Amino acid sequence: MAKWIRSIQKHEDVPKLSINHYLGEKTEINIEDLREHFKRKNSRKEEVAYISVKIEKQHVLKGEVLLHDLHELHPDLQLDVEEFLTLRFQDIMGQVKSGNYQILKNIVDILTT
Repeated sequence: MAKWIRSIQKHEDVPKLSINHYLGEKTEINIEDLREHFKRKNSRKEEVAYISVKIEKQHVLKGEVLLHDLHELHPDLQLDVEEFLTLRFQDIMGQVKSGNYQILKNIVDILTT
């Protein structure tokens, strides 16, 4: 995993993704944020895509433990769960853009089983 993270981090042509927390610990969505999102989305001048991901807290905690253990073995790698997910998303998009759709098939297979 450390080798994969390093290889993804080396790609400088990958645009930087930003992470916004909409729900945090709450179960309510900030309506004003959503209005702004849709206003910008409908302007057609925007070159940004928004992706919402909701992850159960237990899975996030497992990811934090995994990344902490990885940091113990490789002190130069210090990531939080959000940064890891961002890297993974960029990797998936890079594979799709290069014409490798096997990753999408794998995701669909996992979701349908």
